[in-house]
Amino acid sequence: IENTDNSSVLAEEDFISALELSPDQPQILNYMGYSLLERKEKLDQAMRMILMAAEKAPDSYHIIDSLGWAYYKKGDFGKALLYLEKAMEIESTDPIVNDHLGDVLWMLGRKREAKFQWKKSLSFNPESVDQKNPEDKLMALIESSGEVEILDALDATGDIEVADRGLN
Repeated sequence: IENTDNSSVLAEEDFISALELSPDQPQILNYMGYSLLERKEKLDQAMRMILMAAEKAPDSYHIIDSLGWAYYKKGDFGKALLYLEKAMEIESTDPIVNDHLGDVLWMLGRKREAKFQWKKSLSFNPESVDQKNPEDKLMALIESSGEVEILDALDATGDIEVADRGLN
């Protein structure tokens, strides 16, 4: 595996070893698949792993989120939306699920709903994730698109307050 991040290589080796011992473990399949997706490596293998995990644990919102995110990465935003909405039905307070749903809604042209999901994600005090976080996404909109204006850059809770100008 060529990767400058040695910890990712070591983690992948550990997960491969774990899969050899327990090949049907959905959480391990999901974690490996999602890690590959985020590193943009072996995308077909990542999708197969996540699909296997989803078959074995169809009610795990983490796995359903990963499946939706895999479809997002493949550009199939309609399927991504179905799975991410299902993940939200199971667990609506996970900041990453909300963030992923916002990204999909944005790509489908549902910008107002996307902004709502990104703000909702922020309300759960998300920890840092690999992709651009919801606050950065909202700030980028404010700075570049002219679609939103700042009412209060940050309110007392740290949420970004925006007002839609009706341009979307």
